Amino acid sequence: MRKSYSSFEEINGDLQILKVKRELHYQKILSSADDLKEGLSPERIIKNTFSLLIGQVRNSGGLQALLITSILKYFFNRKKSNNK
Repeated sequence: MRKSYSSFEEINGDLQILKVKRELHYQKILSSADDLKEGLSPERIIKNTFSLLIGQVRNSGGLQALLITSILKYFFNRKKSNNK
């Protein structure tokens, strides 16, 4: 349904409202893009992976915790020896 206008002031008012809405949508898109870039950063991925592993170790049984901890120590020690 088309809106009918009786003056240029009404048209300009609606145009101003549309301009503000467009700017708000644009800022939301920029914010979403920034959030996506931050979420996919290598630091965030590594942090989330370690958080998940730590949660699994805490919720697992004793033998599983020992196994996972040993594997993690092996990889950390290997990384330290490669950096030297």
